[in-house]
Amino acid sequence: MTSLSLTSVPVFADYNSVLTDYNFQYTNYRAAYSRFTVSRSTYLTYQTLTAQNAAIADFKTVLTSRNRLVSSYFDLLQEKMNITPNIDPPDLQAFTGKRQSTKEWLDDNQKKLNNALTIEDLNTLSDEFNSRYQLIQLDSLQAVGRILLAKGANLDRKVALAFDKTQEVAQFLSADGTDISPIQRGLIQAKIKRDLSTDKAAEEKDLFFGKNATRGNQINLLQGQQLAIAANQYLRESVSYVLEILKPIIGE
Repeated sequence: MTSLSLTSVPVFADYNSVLTDYNFQYTNYRAAYSRFTVSRSTYLTYQTLTAQNAAIADFKTVLTSRNRLVSSYFDLLQEKMNITPNIDPPDLQAFTGKRQSTKEWLDDNQKKLNNALTIEDLNTLSDEFNSRYQLIQLDSLQAVGRILLAKGANLDRKVALAFDKTQEVAQFLSADGTDISPIQRGLIQAKIKRDLSTDKAAEEKDLFFGKNATRGNQINLLQGQQLAIAANQYLRESVSYVLEILKPIIGE
């Protein structure tokens, strides 16, 4: 039987290529699982040798498809981190190591899976995957956390630049004798919104990397996404205050 190597997958050129492969692997896994559900039900109903062999074959396909899907997902996370600006190099390097470790583990599991002959063999390998899954889940969720936090930080940098430019304008106008109290009030409101964004980003970071985030099932991805959305929304509201300040100045 030809051995499937998951660690020798070629490096993809861009994010879209990786995303296409991930969608392909996801579709294959869903289809394989559906077939296995049917064949398992058939075997449990009729208890024939033919039905048993079909169920074992489909179960093996499901486990293979799952390994490929997880491997592809780690490739997708890697490429997304690569193209996301301002992710700290140590964090990127750390995930690269975790990705390699995961793919090596999947490769080893797959080699044993290729040689599995009985339902007991397959159940053992499935149990091995389940034991590893907490770490797989943790590493992948924290990679998502890095991406979300980096995106928020990138937006915050743009807001900070807008603040600096507005303050420069205020100083110029003040030196010219212009009443800048409306600008100062607008900046205070903008800062309040930015501070709220900072608070949400801190909650988001704690959710993904705090002392309680030691296992994958302890990280609520939906909650993390909602915190990121809230943080970004506060930043957009902060920018809207700055734009309102600048409108009468730039004549728009």
